[in-house]
Amino acid sequence: MPATINREVSILRRAAAVGKQRGYIAADLGSVAKLPVAKKRPVFFSEAEIKVMLEKSDPYWRTVVNLGYYAGLRLGEMLHLEWQDIDFERQELRVAPKEDWTPKDRESREIDPHPTLAEHLKAWKAVSAQHKSVLPWDRRTHQFSMMFSAFLRRCGIARGSLHSLRHTFASHLAMADVNLLKIARLMGHSNVQTTQIYSHLQPSSLREAVFRLPAIQPGQAAPQPPTQAQA
Repeated sequence: MPATINREVSILRRAAAVGKQRGYIAADLGSVAKLPVAKKRPVFFSEAEIKVMLEKSDPYWRTVVNLGYYAGLRLGEMLHLEWQDIDFERQELRVAPKEDWTPKDRESREIDPHPTLAEHLKAWKAVSAQHKSVLPWDRRTHQFSMMFSAFLRRCGIARGSLHSLRHTFASHLAMADVNLLKIARLMGHSNVQTTQIYSHLQPSSLREAVFRLPAIQPGQAAPQPPTQAQA
């Protein structure tokens, strides 16, 4: 698929760039064009579906749902989130690099956790603080995604995936008319164009945007007949 090929091209470009920096002879892949990819509208869950997930999950998977829905974390960000990254006093959740892992695009970010998420994390820490990671996981990453998909089926939800939680975070913010630039920063997008896939969900239209301009009226002087030059 074009999207998969484009991801592989990006990986090869980065590998070649690193090789060149370290003095190895590396091919210049900068001229390799990516394939055009049709932009699909993101799949996201409704409030009712999120509620079902929270009701039918155990504390571990409830943590997953909360981190995805209320913080928009990617899978890798969830699995590399540590308790030291959460500051309950300052009300801050940090997506930060680790020795063996860096966030996508190497972008660190801070998120103010929603009160519901903060409350759940405090309760979850009370029973799992002995672990360094918020979500201890010792198996392969793809197995995590597969188990979440099985969880969705148990909830009676036929569409979506773990990544759809992240789409739900952004989609619900867009439907609440949050500025796309703010959504991009919360999502960790290095380019706001990536966030444009949620723009169709925003209730404000271009017409409404124009109507926000002030209605400036001229003075109340009586209109005068046009002069020869004006006629």
